Amino acid sequence: MKSACPHSGLRGQPLAVNATTIYASHPECFDQDLTEYLLEDENPFGFNGLHYVRKVEMSKALNYSKAPAIIISAGMINAGRIRHHVFHAIDDPRNTILIVGYCAPHTPGGLLRAGAEKLRMFGETKPVKARVLIMDSFSAHGDKMEMLDFIRNQRGTAQKYSWCTANTKPSEISKGCSFKPVSQKSKSRS
Repeated sequence: MKSACPHSGLRGQPLAVNATTIYASHPECFDQDLTEYLLEDENPFGFNGLHYVRKVEMSKALNYSKAPAIIISAGMINAGRIRHHVFHAIDDPRNTILIVGYCAPHTPGGLLRAGAEKLRMFGETKPVKARVLIMDSFSAHGDKMEMLDFIRNQRGTAQKYSWCTANTKPSEISKGCSFKPVSQKSKSRS
C-alpha cells in the first residue's frame, strides 16, 4: 500500500531541531530503553526521509508546496514558523493539524483545541477547515503530580513558590500569580 504522505515529506523545525541536538549530545540523560535501542539503531532521533529545516527560505517554501508533508514543530502556535505554517494550512480541508501537547487557552493552539471555527492570525480571520486532532500523550509538560513532586524536592531551598495554571488569567501572571511562602507545615507533608 502506498503512503499518502511519503517519509521524504517530514520536516523538523528549528526549535525541534535544536532540542533534539541538545538531547542527543547528552547520552548520560538517556534512560535504559533508549540506551538499549541504540544497539539496534545508531540514530534514534531521526530516520530516512527526515529533513531538518533551519533556513527561513526552506521553511517559507513549505507554505506554498503542493507536495504532501508532515511539519514537526513545538509550541502553542503563537510564535515562530509554526504560526506561519498553520496560517497557510488552516483553511484547506486536506490538511490535518495534530496538537500533541498542552496549549494555553488564549493561544491559537488553545483555541484550536477548544474547537474554534475560525482563527485570527496576522490580522486576517481564517476559517478552520483543516481537521484538528488532539493527542495529549506526547506532552512534555508536567502534570499536577509531577509539579507537586518537583515542589516537594525543593524543601530546604525554596522560600516561595508561584503556582500558575491554565486557568490563571494573563493579568495574574504579570503580577506573579499567587506567591505562597513555603511554611514548616507544608514542608512536613509528603
